Amino acid sequence: MIEINRIIDGHCHVASTDFTPRSFLEGVIDNVLSALAAQGLRPDRNNLLKLYLEKMQDPDCDELISEMAEAGIEKAVLLLPDFTYALKDSTLTISEMFDRHHALLQRHPDKFYVFAGVDPRWGVD
Repeated sequence: MIEINRIIDGHCHVASTDFTPRSFLEGVIDNVLSALAAQGLRPDRNNLLKLYLEKMQDPDCDELISEMAEAGIEKAVLLLPDFTYALKDSTLTISEMFDRHHALLQRHPDKFYVFAGVDPRWGVD
């Protein structure tokens, strides 16, 4: 019998500030700094933010595809949270984000599933 092992990463995001607002990243940095401060470590906030922003430069997921191949990951689930209601520095509408994720599915066929959320506070829209 042939054994088939498939690895699917169940939680990924597109590394791009097009989808993740800067204010969200700053909140992540503040949480990291709080956790590190509790351990007596105090790295520079601006340096950490710079590192995070440098990693957020893969809007076409080409680097992610390469990392998946290196790790033996066949597919990944791209999670698309809707920050647009709560974080006003979102650069795209949720509709534009859906369109961009659809384009990623076309660019990298059979590599991704997309799981998208919509903030219900938008109401009927």
